[in-house]
Amino acid sequence: SAARLVHFLDDMTLTEHRIVNVAAQVIAENRLRAYLPERLAIDALKLYTDEGYHAYFTAQASRTIRDRFALPVHDAPNPKIAALEALVAGVPAPRRDLAWFMVGFVGETMITKAIVDTMRATAHTGLLALLQAHLEDEWQHARYFAQLFGLVWPQLGAADKAFFGALLPTIIQAFHTWDEAFHRHLLVQIGLDGAAIERVLAQEGSETRRSAHMRNRCGNTLQVLERSGVFKQPALRTVFVQHGLLERDSARGGRAARAP
Repeated sequence: SAARLVHFLDDMTLTEHRIVNVAAQVIAENRLRAYLPERLAIDALKLYTDEGYHAYFTAQASRTIRDRFALPVHDAPNPKIAALEALVAGVPAPRRDLAWFMVGFVGETMITKAIVDTMRATAHTGLLALLQAHLEDEWQHARYFAQLFGLVWPQLGAADKAFFGALLPTIIQAFHTWDEAFHRHLLVQIGLDGAAIERVLAQEGSETRRSAHMRNRCGNTLQVLERSGVFKQPALRTVFVQHGLLERDSARGGRAARAP
């Protein structure tokens, strides 16, 4: 629906400048110089610029659709953004820059799947062209963050690997924080009664449904983690299994859990 599309675009706008660009700023300011060469830090400035432009044109598209369909403004706080910012704020200060990097890595390696899913549900040619251009940039960003993760992870000490290995599935979950307020608002707008709203929210917001959605979106992220050797450590593999992101597989050491 138009309301869901506006919600997706608004969420992407906030994610670009409140989350991804904070991670890009950490890299661009060479605050990860212990792990990354300066030339890669400079490249983050281009990514920062790209994300600012993405935020601009997704915000424009959202407002155009909202005006076209006379949709009410839904300006409630975004629970995903709040969850991610709170997660990083809770990380000890010496590890906070790396935590922002991990958040940026997860976000940029998952966003491409979200855009593709939205394109499949969109028929408007102008919007498809916008999303296609965005997707092409995000593939570049995903490769950039995957390259950086492949450089950073082997250099981490055992304590940092244990800490961030446990943090990564929590970051993935935070990116999929359930926005019950938006869905309730949407159901009210289409005229469902209170009992029907509660039934729909219970179904759509169930742990099973949300876990399936999360696993569907994070396949690329898990592939990068596997290539980087994260799952070779039994304790870290176990953490991802416990979060429902990997299946138990003694032969291969863990594979992505399948969405039902």
